[in-house]
Amino acid sequence: MLLLPLGHEEDSVRRVPWITLVVAVICVAALVASTYLGPDPTAGIEESFSRIQAYFLEHPYLELDERVEKVFFRGLSVDEKQALLESWRAMVPGPESAEQFHREQLELDRLCAAALAALSNHPYYAWGLIPSKPSPTTFVTHMFMHGGWLHLIGNLLILYLAGPFIEDKWGRPLYAVFYLTAGLAASGFYVLANLESTTPMIGASGAIAGVMGAFLIRFRSTRIHFFYMIGFIIRGTFAAPAWLMLPLWLAQQIFMGSMTGGSEGGGVAYWAHVGGFVFGMTFATAMARLRIEERFIHPTIDAKVNVQVIDNPALDEAAAAEADGRPADAFGILADALRADPRNRDLALAVWDVGLRHGWTMQAAPAMIHVIGDEVRSSDLDLAAEHWVELASQCADAALDTVSMVRISRHLVEMNRNQDARMTITRALDSRQDATASIEVRLAQLADRIGAPELAARAAESALARPDLHPQERLQAEELCSKAAALRVL
Repeated sequence: MLLLPLGHEEDSVRRVPWITLVVAVICVAALVASTYLGPDPTAGIEESFSRIQAYFLEHPYLELDERVEKVFFRGLSVDEKQALLESWRAMVPGPESAEQFHREQLELDRLCAAALAALSNHPYYAWGLIPSKPSPTTFVTHMFMHGGWLHLIGNLLILYLAGPFIEDKWGRPLYAVFYLTAGLAASGFYVLANLESTTPMIGASGAIAGVMGAFLIRFRSTRIHFFYMIGFIIRGTFAAPAWLMLPLWLAQQIFMGSMTGGSEGGGVAYWAHVGGFVFGMTFATAMARLRIEERFIHPTIDAKVNVQVIDNPALDEAAAAEADGRPADAFGILADALRADPRNRDLALAVWDVGLRHGWTMQAAPAMIHVIGDEVRSSDLDLAAEHWVELASQCADAALDTVSMVRISRHLVEMNRNQDARMTITRALDSRQDATASIEVRLAQLADRIGAPELAARAAESALARPDLHPQERLQAEELCSKAAALRVL
């Protein structure tokens, strides 16, 4: 079965993700340099090891270099290796003299030394991390080496889906430190699980697993879109939340790592993935607990991203007008300033506050709707939910775009605020500004989760009436209708 992530609901960042782009460029440059520039990195290696193999089969009573022996007998147990050696030695007579043995051993040692020298010049061995012989340099350089274009593209796809959004929330300096530290944690975990291994580990997947772990904590409710294919016939797409899919991926890595007994599993460093992912989760959890984003990062980034005038004359003028008993003038000043600077969050909130205090909520509602939309797009769902509930309580006809209402509804459900979730789902179904069949199925599922069968049936029936409903979603909608009907009977 093929399962490929295509994207997720987070569709914008505030700034160009330069750190993520630089990582990608370095990885591409490293692959091009190691593969296409200079002599063929594999030249001489296969020939050298073939010579050793041929010579050793003619003289199996000799002693192989331990490093070469691990290459020749990789995957065999000690008993299997010993049985194979004994079978070879039984077919070949031993040396005629100690002098002959010594001469032949020297030749085998020379062949082994030449093969190992050729191997050490290969980029994977020069820059990859060898658990039995780690170095401070290769702890870093292995993160940028890859074993071909498929390996690189697979890693960069996951980095593209998760990295820019963590970088956007944490800022470039912290994200750069986090990415490198996640890679170090992943490689350290892998080394501890493979202390005797002489096979180099290469690839960015350990560091990227750390980014995935951080994404799980920071964007746990975000729905990720996947393409699946079973065989060559059954194929399609589906969406599932990060809190479900990413832990399943981690469980798979732990299972596969356990099955390989801590060794390299078919060329995949499972324990590096586990170590990086756990580190990313731990780091992101600490960030959330300490409120690092809110206290230090966001104010700095917002100051660079948003064009703001600290001493906003419109805010000062409106405050003076309201203090003089001229609230209408205050509201007009703020509304005019907001039309001139529609991205100014402070002005939008000020318009809403004045409108709320003086009963002009309908006129002020568009400003608050714009603020909530920005909060949803930046995944500040706690704040978006609070502002939405306040707006909805004051304006009976207020509605957001349906995608925002679905995300806020899901967040309210996860916070066990079922009454507010019911209200939001109802508003979404009433407005149907830009609702698609898929969105109506999501609303039906959310209504079912909070025990509102009448809402679930309403949304599901509306989705079933649409000709563009996906067959899989049609089955889900039919099941929800049947469930709601059964509950009404009871």
